[in-house]
Amino acid sequence: MTPNLIKSSYPTRQPRFSVVIPNMNGADTLRETLEAIFSTGYQDLEVIVVDDASTDSSALIAEEFPVRLLRHKLCRGAAASRNDGAAAARGEIIIFIDSDVIIPPDTIRIIERDLTDPAVSGVIGLFRPGTRYKGFCSGYKNFYMHYTYQKLPERVQVFFTSIAAIRKEIFDRSGGFDTAYRGSSIEDMEFGLRITESGHQILLDQNLQVEHLKQYNLANLIKTGFLRASGVTKIILRDRFRRKKSGIYHTAPASFVGGIILAGGILLLLAGGIVSGSIYLYLAALICYIVMITVNAGFLISLARHTHLTYFLRGGGIIFIDLLGHGLGIISGIAAYLIKGGKY
Repeated sequence: MTPNLIKSSYPTRQPRFSVVIPNMNGADTLRETLEAIFSTGYQDLEVIVVDDASTDSSALIAEEFPVRLLRHKLCRGAAASRNDGAAAARGEIIIFIDSDVIIPPDTIRIIERDLTDPAVSGVIGLFRPGTRYKGFCSGYKNFYMHYTYQKLPERVQVFFTSIAAIRKEIFDRSGGFDTAYRGSSIEDMEFGLRITESGHQILLDQNLQVEHLKQYNLANLIKTGFLRASGVTKIILRDRFRRKKSGIYHTAPASFVGGIILAGGILLLLAGGIVSGSIYLYLAALICYIVMITVNAGFLISLARHTHLTYFLRGGGIIFIDLLGHGLGIISGIAAYLIKGGKY
């Protein structure tokens, strides 16, 4: 048994699918996540909830359902939770679902269909474009995550653990998620890179769309982008340049990458204008802003179509702040890499 792990009892059987749900203080959403899974009517599965030392009532909520409940005595992170769930899994296919994700009724059937292709080792889905939350930041961020994955090719190197499936034998051979990554949710990227560089294929099925029960405000929107960009940068610097180029890995559309550079340029030009009082620097900043909006117009127009026309105008302001946060995350990742010498 893994240290610091408490297991609950569950009837023994040999299912085809094992659904693994890492949970930490997910009382607000876990019940709905589990209800959606059991409402699919699919019988040939087991559900494993790995509770990462929650201090709320989420473990008690899990016990209301016919799940296998594994409980950490100490908080060990999402990567360790998924690894422990996978180690306990009896199914030939492991499905990872986050505790704030609601799956539609056909989710498992879609995964089952996709994995009939022996060349496919894993399947991922994406968030649906809409959200039940009314706040602007929630609508913006959830659609941003939908839009970026919608632009990816069919074969990817990302293993999007909010909704993902993989053959258990391949997961076991890979060694699972790297538990050294904690807090920035990038262990899925590193895992995807590792297994695809080993010759396995991950399919992104655009029909596999789930609801994300995540509310954002401006502060956690910026924090999420900052931490993700910082972690991704460290992975690229540490690993990517010594790996073969496969041409199927993407993190974000080119417009977002260009937007990060432009957002940084705008900030520097504005600072220069304040210090020097030069109107030309302010004009240059305005031009860069117009270019930034232009290159990201596709995203902003799609955002407005799925939400409200005012989201285009408001998005033009928030995207600058969001991209700037990503840019600062990149700088942080570079600095951390240089200081720590390539260590985590």
